[in-house]
Amino acid sequence: MIGIEIKGDKELQAKLSKVMQGTKDLTPLHKRLGIAGQKWVAETFQKQGRPKWKPLSPNTLAARRSGGGRILQDSGLLRASYIFHATRTEATVGSSRKVALFHQEGVKPFGPILPKKKGGVLAFMTAGGMVFTRRVQRHPGIKPRPMLPTKAQAEKDITVPVGNQYLQALIKKSFGS
Repeated sequence: MIGIEIKGDKELQAKLSKVMQGTKDLTPLHKRLGIAGQKWVAETFQKQGRPKWKPLSPNTLAARRSGGGRILQDSGLLRASYIFHATRTEATVGSSRKVALFHQEGVKPFGPILPKKKGGVLAFMTAGGMVFTRRVQRHPGIKPRPMLPTKAQAEKDITVPVGNQYLQALIKKSFGS
């Protein structure tokens, strides 16, 4: 599973501790953090990266099912694979698809690539047309296209605003307006 753990910063946790008065179950907060984290990932796909992802190569565009140019969104399966999980102690957002890790962190060049069956051929589409070959000497690798926020982005865009909203709601509930 590739993911990011979203926790409140120390100042936020101290404020929450005072308001919660010993309550250990922060599941409602973690659900909010998880939802916000999942929304952040969805917006990253919509914006095609934060910062923008490297454009698709002509070969990648030629091989696409949909013919569209939305990066990492040919079938929609990768984007849909990002889910959140919340417990009383944490929230996580991530994907269990291996391809998510490959794109999040990138892949170094590798090779050779050989057919699975002995005597078989590899077949793939390129900008120049369909290619049939017994071997690809070297795959160029994949540049990182992160879908998850960095720790700093998570704090700025998710943890602090959601935590503050949650804290405001608790204060209002505990002490009135």
